[in-house]
Amino acid sequence: MRIDFIIYIIIFCLALILVQPAFSDYILMCTFFTNPVAKIFKLSDEGDISFLYSLEVGGNPESLVFSPNGHWGLIGSNTTSYPPTQKTIILGATQEREIYYLGYAHCENQNFVTISPNSKYGLFGWNLQTIIFNLKDNSFNVIPTNNPPLSLCASFSSLNNRILAIKYNKTVEEFVMLDDKTTTSTGFTVDISPSKGRWIYITPDGKTGIVLNPDKYQITTLRMHPEGGFHIVQQFDTKSGNPDQLEITDDGKFAIIVYYSNDVGKGMKSFSIGDDSCLTEVDGIDTPEGAGEDMAVTPDGKFAVTRTLNANGTSTFNVVRIYPDGKLQYLPEKDFTTTGHVSAMDFLPPYQPYPENSFVLY
Repeated sequence: MRIDFIIYIIIFCLALILVQPAFSDYILMCTFFTNPVAKIFKLSDEGDISFLYSLEVGGNPESLVFSPNGHWGLIGSNTTSYPPTQKTIILGATQEREIYYLGYAHCENQNFVTISPNSKYGLFGWNLQTIIFNLKDNSFNVIPTNNPPLSLCASFSSLNNRILAIKYNKTVEEFVMLDDKTTTSTGFTVDISPSKGRWIYITPDGKTGIVLNPDKYQITTLRMHPEGGFHIVQQFDTKSGNPDQLEITDDGKFAIIVYYSNDVGKGMKSFSIGDDSCLTEVDGIDTPEGAGEDMAVTPDGKFAVTRTLNANGTSTFNVVRIYPDGKLQYLPEKDFTTTGHVSAMDFLPPYQPYPENSFVLY
């Protein structure tokens, strides 16, 4: 074997190690209702939260997502007839873990945002417009679409390169990204009634979709087919109030659900995700009254952070430890209060220096 090739491999491996931040330093970004200024916090490996800095992002932010490779992110605004709020915000992130404002795309309706597993594409708005992110120079292009404006939210599958969108008519519809990067329906739909469906999440392996509904039939699980299409596996109630947010751990083993009304049960629950796409409840814990609606899970799946909106205009972060077996432990001594009402939150994933993943979706 050539010595120069061996040296290249050694340098490559060292670069991967050196640029990865220690998981003792989680970066959490939060947006706030009716406030164009976001805040960035640090979560220690012991679960302690501390404030780092503020960032003006504009709009009226209500949703937030970062790319899996830690290079960029999207903020969805509460769109109204007021033009300054009709924005989807594009964020950048440096190798040193600093988040910054890049620009925005016009969005007339829906605060929905998502990013593809390979970190190249984003979708936003209720007609699924595309953002192409250039990983070399952090520039972006917006691709308009002619889809009917009927999608509540959507998620990418890494299994079959398809996009699943929840529609207003109690169906989940399959979309595909064309060569010109516009999205269009494949014509495949599944009726999920009596569930109305509000949020959809897909596991990292692209095989399992989970639909949340705040009313009856709160959870619907879907099984993706490698050649396209999908079918319903489960539909059931969790009997724990109204589920409002779900996070899937990066290893795809667990789904963590937080409830904004926990009068009849636990405020947070964990479910194992089976190879057959079935969910099995693992644990449930009580959280402070009013906690829920927003949640973020650390990239290594060790902590979940949710928030309580207080009557005095502040928000209190509630930290929950997630154990390797899916058990949960609320850590009340780690509660942290900040000014403003938090509207969305997400952890910045580790920065990947070589953005081309080992697979290509499109």
